[in-house]
Amino acid sequence: MKLKTLLLPFAALALCANAFAATPSDESLERLYQVQKMDTLLDQSFQSMESIVLSDPNAQKFLKDAPEDKRPQLEAVLKKYANQSIAEINTPQVRAQLRKATLDGMKTVYTQEEVNALIGFYSTAVGQSIMD
Repeated sequence: MKLKTLLLPFAALALCANAFAATPSDESLERLYQVQKMDTLLDQSFQSMESIVLSDPNAQKFLKDAPEDKRPQLEAVLKKYANQSIAEINTPQVRAQLRKATLDGMKTVYTQEEVNALIGFYSTAVGQSIMD
């Protein structure tokens, strides 16, 4: 019985530990954003959008069901659509919004200790090789 009485405060302390964890600073979140090469990942995402649109199962079915002589034209239209979409969303304003949303999200998820650990890891050669 005495063991249960002792375990209850320790369990409560363990469950509440995150409530007392330090919120990460904006500077450390910016550093994490940099070492994780988030801007590069965003660029890569925009570059791969054309192939994502073309490999979409619905687009593939659409092209397959189209007359064979019309497929090149339809594929060109899909590519044009993808590239126009990329141009519309790959703007400085949208990129700033994405950056802010990412940093805000990281701030709610990570503690300062976790951000420091992530910065430490991604600043190493192994961490950078994983990002590359």
